[in-house]
Amino acid sequence: MGRLPADDAAQTDSITTSSPGRGFITGTVTPMELTTTVDGSRTTVGVYGDIDSDTAPKLEAELSGLITAGASELVLDPAGVSFLSSAGLSVLITTHRAATSFRLERGNRMVDRLIALTGLEMLYGDDPDAMKPS
Repeated sequence: MGRLPADDAAQTDSITTSSPGRGFITGTVTPMELTTTVDGSRTTVGVYGDIDSDTAPKLEAELSGLITAGASELVLDPAGVSFLSSAGLSVLITTHRAATSFRLERGNRMVDRLIALTGLEMLYGDDPDAMKPS
């Protein structure tokens, strides 16, 4: 089994934004980190941090690169995802359509709830032909 390590420590940036009628909102932005593990025919990409419009292109490049390299069974493990925007959902849908075999692992409550709310359960791989181009 081969493993490509992520950076040793994820850094967070504090943000403060103004929200009309609500004053200031303070929070943290967690940069996205990826790990790739190859075990036989299965390639698992672990994602840690936020998947948003700033980080989604990095995730898309990693996944499309693995598809181009011939990954036959591609799995995305979102256990460490702290935020998932519509840009991240778009990457998941695009990858599902492009890959021979792609599935999203269950287990992150926030991601699982978002997938259920958006009707994208096919990403779990229960019906591998769902949303594939004809």
